[in-house]
Amino acid sequence: MLNYNNETGNELWDNGYVDCKSSYVEYVESESSFNTEVYDYVQLMKQNDIKTIVNMNKYLTSNNLWNRFPTIRSRNTYANGFIAIGVKKHAYSAIAKLYKTQDIATTHLIEQSGISNNEIKKLQNRPTLL
Repeated sequence: MLNYNNETGNELWDNGYVDCKSSYVEYVESESSFNTEVYDYVQLMKQNDIKTIVNMNKYLTSNNLWNRFPTIRSRNTYANGFIAIGVKKHAYSAIAKLYKTQDIATTHLIEQSGISNNEIKKLQNRPTLL
């Protein structure tokens, strides 16, 4: 339950009265970034006539464009051991619905994690297996 502290003007949670205003602002900003990045990703697919998310990910990697998508990008590890830069599952779903596309999986995604700019550079400089 959310309460309001009249003395400080802060919103407070019942459990320990932790100030949640900054967390809420971060959440709203991340949601806004997510929506913007998904939209931009789809627009870039359309502009370049790219039909699948896998090919779009390859395009972003080969053209060093992942820095435009820090909220939705991830380091994806597949069951066959392959590691690739891709998009988070919820971003993948949103992109597939907006663009009405879906890739046929040849192997299962087993792990996702955030990826830094340095990690992107390392993965971009290795040979592509897909």
